[in-house]
Parts: sequence; structure tokens; C-alpha cells
Amino acid sequence: MRIRIAAAALAGLLAFAPSALAQQSPAPPQRPQRPAGIEARQQRQADRIRAGRRAGEVTNQELRRLRQAERRIQREELRFRRSGDGLSRREVGKIQRDLNQAHRAIRRATHNRRDRG
Repeated sequence: MRIRIAAAALAGLLAFAPSALAQQSPAPPQRPQRPAGIEARQQRQADRIRAGRRAGEVTNQELRRLRQAERRIQREELRFRRSGDGLSRREVGKIQRDLNQAHRAIRRATHNRRDRG
């Protein structure tokens, strides 16, 4: 009799324990939300270029090349936007690929151990 009562009590505890533990555990920390979209990404990349320049990590030649790439992407986006009703998926993909390439160039320029001197 005692075994049945103990088994029933144990089964009851096990049935409710996971839900009780789930309610008590804190939510995992989330990354802060940042603005999405092409314009926001372009702004973040421009900020990274400025920060690299201020820190002396980007030479004049690198700065000229990075800003030239930035202007090319902006002109391309403007051309795409003028061609129709906003940006198509294909156009967004092209701009994202260009931004990825620019991101890698910024990374290389700020981490290549060259400085303004």
C-alpha cells in the first residue's frame, strides 16, 4: 500500500516538475534588436569605416577605395529603386551581395596591420 502511494506521489511530481521548472527558469538573454534593411546596414558599414579611420586603422588609399565602393552601392540601389515599384528580390540579393563584399573589404582594411602612421 505504501509503495503504491509513494509511486503515485512520485509520478505526480514527475508529471508537474518540468512545467514548474520551465516557469522558474529565466529567459535566455537576447541580442539587442538593431534596425533591419539595406539603409541601416549601409549606415553601420559607414560607421565602421569612420571608426577605423578615427582609430588610425585605415589608410588614405583604403579609405578612398571603401568610400568609392560605398557610393557605387548607393548609386546601384537608387537605380534599382527608380526602375520600378521598389526593390525586387533579385535586386535586394544583388545589393546584399555587394554589401557583403564591402563588409569583407572593411574588415580587411581595419585588420591588416597598416595604419596612417
